[in-house]
Amino acid sequence: KREYVSEEIDMNSRRVSAQEAKTGAVGVGQQVTFVGRVASVNEGSAVFEDANKETLKVWAGLGTNYTAGTVFEVVGAVMEDRSIKESRCISFGEDFGEF
Repeated sequence: KREYVSEEIDMNSRRVSAQEAKTGAVGVGQQVTFVGRVASVNEGSAVFEDANKETLKVWAGLGTNYTAGTVFEVVGAVMEDRSIKESRCISFGEDFGEF
C-alpha cells in the first residue's frame, strides 16, 4: 500500500535537515524538502526523525496519512514555530534501509 499525496516533488525547493529547519538556516515561509522517518503520529501532524537522529514536526497536508516507521520526502513551507506545513509528499515505505 503506497501512501502519498503526489509524486511530483519540486526539485527547486531547498533540501534541509531537521536542524537547519529548526535553527533558522531557512526563512519562515520558504519552501523546503525534508526526508525523514515518522517517529510518532499526532492529530494533524507527525514528528519525523532525519538521518542525523534530529526530530522535526511536520503538519500533514490534506489527505496525507503518516504511518510510524515510514520514510517520507516532504515538500512544504517552514512555519514560524520552525515546523513544516506539508504541501505534498511521497512515501518511500518502511524498508528504506539504514536511515
